[in-house]
Amino acid sequence: MVKTPQDLEKIMEHARTCCDEVVIITHNWKIIHVENPIAMVACLGCNLLTEVKNVAEVEPFINILEKGVDGVVVKTANEKELKNFARACK
Repeated sequence: MVKTPQDLEKIMEHARTCCDEVVIITHNWKIIHVENPIAMVACLGCNLLTEVKNVAEVEPFINILEKGVDGVVVKTANEKELKNFARACK
């Protein structure tokens, strides 16, 4: 979970050294805060994923900096909401 700049540095270190994918959970962060990790991870060959809680969050995250995150992790147990997520990501 990213709460501080130090947390972000730890995640980026993992991305540089040993991870194929990094999932960022940002609780209450705005899109602008996800731009830095996208730019940092883009040249490392590591996929950047972010957790989303509702369909409205999907499109902005997948379109950040014209590249977007490589994927989203959906946090819901509601089957109808999962179908909405699938449609939003197509």
